[in-house]
Amino acid sequence: MGKKRSRPVEEEKRDDAGASDSSVDEFDEEITFKPTTKEERKRQEQLLNYDEEEEEVEEEDEEEEDVDEDMVNVDFGFSDPKPAHFKSVRNFLRFLLMGSAKDVDFSPLADAVVNQVEAGSIVEVNGEEDAYAFLTVLHLQEYKENPTLKQVLSILKKRCPDELKSRFESYLSKQTGLLLNERMRNFPPEVVPPLYDSLEQDIDWALKNSDNKKAFKFDYLLVIASRFEEKPEREDKRARTEEAEIGYFHFEDVVLKKYAELSFSFNVQQLGDEELSESLQQSREVLVVPFSKFPKIVQEIQMLLME
Repeated sequence: MGKKRSRPVEEEKRDDAGASDSSVDEFDEEITFKPTTKEERKRQEQLLNYDEEEEEVEEEDEEEEDVDEDMVNVDFGFSDPKPAHFKSVRNFLRFLLMGSAKDVDFSPLADAVVNQVEAGSIVEVNGEEDAYAFLTVLHLQEYKENPTLKQVLSILKKRCPDELKSRFESYLSKQTGLLLNERMRNFPPEVVPPLYDSLEQDIDWALKNSDNKKAFKFDYLLVIASRFEEKPEREDKRARTEEAEIGYFHFEDVVLKKYAELSFSFNVQQLGDEELSESLQQSREVLVVPFSKFPKIVQEIQMLLME
């Protein structure tokens, strides 16, 4: 059973992404982006605090005078989750808690994501089945027997500070949904607002049309936000004494944090990408956000890219 939209796809494309008018039958929506140059991608990285030293950037710019040869034109489409996305989704989920969950089997959670078609979207490239990003929400009570979810929640409970533990666990027993949001590194930020808008519409649709409406009735959202901070150079004494600036891999998590009723953070062990692990200390921030704030959150995420 596929999701239904309150607005025609053509209108969504004009409002959300200025996309092409052409339609693709297998997609609920299609978004076409202008070619992206390396220079533009560098600016995206800088927004996520991935910027390099100025001298290195200038050297790279000089070496890449012929920008046209490095332009990328990609058509992204929003698809309902389906079994073909299983491997991609499972690979994304492994980064949810990084090496701190290295012994967790994420297959059951990936199964839950790809089999819940009423709410949630997968971002594909036209003609491919690999997932480039996904956004969904799973009701903790509906999936309380899911082995992966049990292990993930157990890790969060152990990392929760003692003074917050009782309160945090009370949220887990309520009508709370786990917001799962993963995407490839350097993914175009322009896709993110339509993803959240789509999820909001999906939940509205499911509450009216799903055979299991209670699975989409939420009072709170549980968010596991990915954070990082640069590791100071050993010889830089000043860097060791100054408080490191914390950044978010997903820019929209700043908005979610703004409305959180409860939050706590903890460092995670690295998982692959040794070059990145040498320069960044990764952590996770757990947020409990009232679902009543979700429409406002979606609006503010859209506004972030308009500034």
